[in-house]
Amino acid sequence: MRSLAPLRPWREVVRDLPGDRLVEVRGQRFHVSRDGAGPPLVLLHGIAASSYSYRDLIPLLAPGFETIAIDLSGFGKTERPRDVESYRIEEQADRIARLLDELGGDRVSIVGHSFGAAVAACLASRHPGRVEKLALVSPVTEFRKAPWFWRNWVGLRIAYGGVRLLLSDSDRFRRAIRNSFYREGILTRQVADHYRESMLVEGFREAFFGYAKALGGRGAHIPGYEKLAHSILVIAGEKDGIVTVDACERLVSSLHDGRLFVVPSCGHSAPEEAPEAVVSALGAFLGSPG
Repeated sequence: MRSLAPLRPWREVVRDLPGDRLVEVRGQRFHVSRDGAGPPLVLLHGIAASSYSYRDLIPLLAPGFETIAIDLSGFGKTERPRDVESYRIEEQADRIARLLDELGGDRVSIVGHSFGAAVAACLASRHPGRVEKLALVSPVTEFRKAPWFWRNWVGLRIAYGGVRLLLSDSDRFRRAIRNSFYREGILTRQVADHYRESMLVEGFREAFFGYAKALGGRGAHIPGYEKLAHSILVIAGEKDGIVTVDACERLVSSLHDGRLFVVPSCGHSAPEEAPEAVVSALGAFLGSPG
């Protein structure tokens, strides 16, 4: 039987980080990367990813914006909370709002990808005065009711073991996330291993059960996008099989002030597959400073 890859201690993961990269909120330390200068632009990643997914976008944005890339709870170099309630979308949105208060400054615009788009929308709903504009990339709009075996303790424990096994096998993990990318050559072994290893961190068990509870069970509640008064840009990948163009079109039609930009020949991961196209759309939407 294949052995499980070990979980790295969180303190070891962040040992070489500059002190200003960790911001404490409600006893939890978030990894935050700030680059560039100009109006603040918060970047929120999706499930099974980290702020690393914006690695090619940030240098393109930095001349005109101050990018604030945040690792969400359970991912990257952010400390994993032990309380499973901390993984609820509403709680994560509130913590990020508090984090922005700690950083100071005025209203921010937010780019949210996939699950990060749901967190961004929730933040804007609960703290509308904090947010200027929203750019939602392949935004998740619903989490359906989980299968029965995800809704009991025995099933979840079995699922946890399966996910740990998946994360312990580089090739299997890479195949498992392949459908998030349409363009060839983006999901290299190096990129896949970065995501895989960044999840194998102390607190992974709590994060797994926290997200299972937050997104599974009866399904997760996402604040109605249509109730948001903010200007919203929805960026869709033409070949996205996870959040389709049709789903993005339906979302835009329900928005108070929404517009759609479709990235040609692109899958679910536009910030990695087509960073130049995403930056062009963001510049037109947010207004390129200077």
